[in-house]
Amino acid sequence: MDTIVVYSANSSNRLKYVLDWLLKERLQLDYALTDKEQDTYALSFFISYGKVLPNSVSIPDEGFLWQTGKHPCDTKPGKWGELPMFFTVPGDEYTLPFDLFSAIFFLISRYEEYYHYQPDKHNRYPASHSVLFKNGWLQRPVIDEWITAFRKQLQETSGNRIEPTPFVFRPTYDIDMAYSHLHKGVGRIVGAYMRALLKGDVKQISERTQVLKNKQKDPFDSFRWLRQLHREYDAKPLYFVLSAAKTTAYDKNIHPGHPAMMRVIKNLVKDGVIGIHPSYYSLSRMIKW
Repeated sequence: MDTIVVYSANSSNRLKYVLDWLLKERLQLDYALTDKEQDTYALSFFISYGKVLPNSVSIPDEGFLWQTGKHPCDTKPGKWGELPMFFTVPGDEYTLPFDLFSAIFFLISRYEEYYHYQPDKHNRYPASHSVLFKNGWLQRPVIDEWITAFRKQLQETSGNRIEPTPFVFRPTYDIDMAYSHLHKGVGRIVGAYMRALLKGDVKQISERTQVLKNKQKDPFDSFRWLRQLHREYDAKPLYFVLSAAKTTAYDKNIHPGHPAMMRVIKNLVKDGVIGIHPSYYSLSRMIKW
């Protein structure tokens, strides 16, 4: 399909963000945005946002994309056949019965997380507060389902085939603790033994001893097995390595400058791409800074 025209009487950064993401990134389509209705009269097919026009896939406009700042809004949940939907519009004059662009922006921007909320014990937004959870849709890939249905709608209206975006599986890993027992230093090893003794955890004491004597493999050392798995399935992994400068109750990886950790990182980069996994306290310290 050639460049697809999108008509909208208004424009905003929110709308452009959604169109770039939906049409360019997900559907692999070029588009041109216009606010001149007369430019659409000669077109055999286009997308019309906010107005029902001939030869178009028309999408209602709930006004959400023209707002600035953050304001609690009524997401108006409903059903589009078997699919969930938000920003539902009554009536059947539009091709779609809901404001798809606003619904996408609301979800991918995690807009509701900017509302005032009661955080959990780790200062996170609780999933139970979300509109997806409240409507029983938290476990569904809602936007992916919309994109599939929207692509089919575009094909039917335009008469052109739009190839689905190829599925690519890319495994990702958080390396929070490269090793369970090895390379922890005398103080941490002694402390671990003491805690296990107080709990009467004979199994852990035995396992730690066998690993430290090199008679048993560290249970967290699965890197060679992962590399073999990736080669077998031609997968390109992405590793996020915890890079905390200090050990805390939530950051238990060995120091990123430790020779053993450096060896791990050098081996991982041969297999995939390395990213940084910030420490548990990184965000709070950045905010204070």
